[in-house]
Amino acid sequence: MTLKRLWRPALAAALLSAGQASAASLTFTLGDEDCFGLGGPCADGSDFVSVAPTDRSGPGDPAGTDVFGPNGTLNFSFLVDLGGEVATSATVSARTVGLDLVDLGGFGDAFIGARFLFNGVDIGTFSTGSPLEIATASFAVAPGALMDLAINMLTIVPEEAFEQFQVFEDFAVDFARLSIETQAGPTAAVPLPGALWLLLGGLGALGALRRKAA
Repeated sequence: MTLKRLWRPALAAALLSAGQASAASLTFTLGDEDCFGLGGPCADGSDFVSVAPTDRSGPGDPAGTDVFGPNGTLNFSFLVDLGGEVATSATVSARTVGLDLVDLGGFGDAFIGARFLFNGVDIGTFSTGSPLEIATASFAVAPGALMDLAINMLTIVPEEAFEQFQVFEDFAVDFARLSIETQAGPTAAVPLPGALWLLLGGLGALGALRRKAA
């Protein structure tokens, strides 16, 4: 095997290894994912057991989570620290029940479905087919909308059941979650491994000896 055949694959492999960007998945969860305080898992699409206003919140839940009652607008605060990396994608989600009761056919509905906002910007509208259906609402968040080393706010605005009375629907939130995919920033310096320089130096010396012998 010639020296050219030897050093080219070695150099390519070393450069590829040196240039690979690190990636990470960050998850921030508010609430203890305990099926609205009932304990155990909760399947999307199943029906909740009761509509009676109640508060089953525990120490692991923020205000408003596991509370089935006239909650009105809820805010969930995520303290985000990207660890020096850059966000490439993000998703915000919340498991809910009773969040959108019925379409009243224009009789009093301010809007159909609950609105979701991230840092004050509308990211989508969510509704279910049944008043007691357990469902997880999930929306993509633009990476540029994330604020690093700061509080990021998810806001849930339920529809008004009867606008003339300003009565918000009874509902509960099992958990709210912010998931972020990151990678090392493009300005991050990636040093070549020290072994690469030793390899190149050794190959160069062998080439010089070969030419001298010839």
